[in-house]
Amino acid sequence: TSDHWVVTQPEDALDGDRRQRYEAGQIIISDRDGQERGRIDLEYRHVDDKEVATQKGLEDSSIQTTPMVRSNGNFTVALLSNGTVWAWGANEYGQLGNGVAGNEPNAGMSYASQPMQVLAAYEKTDVRFGDYMQNIVRIAVGKEHAMALGRDGSVYAWGRNNYSQVGLEDVAYQAVPVQIKAGQQTLTEEYENNTYLTDIVDIAAGGATSVAVDEKGYVYTWGSNANGVLGISRTGEELE
Repeated sequence: TSDHWVVTQPEDALDGDRRQRYEAGQIIISDRDGQERGRIDLEYRHVDDKEVATQKGLEDSSIQTTPMVRSNGNFTVALLSNGTVWAWGANEYGQLGNGVAGNEPNAGMSYASQPMQVLAAYEKTDVRFGDYMQNIVRIAVGKEHAMALGRDGSVYAWGRNNYSQVGLEDVAYQAVPVQIKAGQQTLTEEYENNTYLTDIVDIAAGGATSVAVDEKGYVYTWGSNANGVLGISRTGEELE
């Protein structure tokens, strides 16, 4: 659960009055039977600096996004206020996004007990392998995969890919985030010519399903289609 609001500077405020931001939420800890075992309260507060407070409509550059924590399966992903993403817990299928997976022979990492920073999608022209993900505004997690929404409206995914929930075909898992393309995701020349999803404003993840919504209200779904969850008027385990 969460609640948040922004207290803006009044029209008649004196120079130096500051705008305040507040975010609160809870992490509920449950056992395997679904019984609640405890709760962790989270609070985040910020006050704009004097320069920002006196310039109506100007956002404080020190706050890039609202922090959030998402957990599913046996791993957790956290988004910091500076737009970076961190993950810890199980990593059998690369769901920590650190470049390795627990099922890789001789070099695997089955879990991490401390947060590890998620790598950037290095297929982008301005990113090198080893760089870290930045400018993220929202995260979502499925049972064994994770998603991130960039400030520019781009979408990224990583982790288990048994139903193409990471947006790739014929790949069992993806230990480094990939940017999601629109259209049928087959490893062919047609796939190479597909364009990336753009202007996305929200994301969500189910067990093995991924969802994105763009600024015009169009919905994109991919991954497992068990029980018709993709909303494409037919059922089956397939990617759209």
